[in-house]
Amino acid sequence: MSEFMLDTNAFSNALDSGVAPGTLSGRGRLFINVQRNELQATRCSDRLEKLLAVFAAVDPQEVPMATAVWNVSEWDGAEIGDADGPYAAMLKSLNIRNKGKSKNVKDALITVTALNR
Repeated sequence: MSEFMLDTNAFSNALDSGVAPGTLSGRGRLFINVQRNELQATRCSDRLEKLLAVFAAVDPQEVPMATAVWNVSEWDGAEIGDADGPYAAMLKSLNIRNKGKSKNVKDALITVTALNR
């Protein structure tokens, strides 16, 4: 069985395009971590409720992030280490490409965790 870790925007895109949530998980098992926290930052309560319904419908399995980042990672949801490993390289690359957007930290965490899993 294939395994995937989706970027948070996949849940928004599924909701906005009317894609059935099962389509996201129809090809394999989904892993998540920081995505739930990103979705919960949605300010519009109606949209938040709909996003969380999509999230729940795909039945993702929560896994620890591949590395811990201060003020981002949950202590029981991240592995310690990788100070000079793939996370640092991925974050540096993203910062160069899009001028240091704040979402780069979480995007790098998702990417490195997906690669490690």
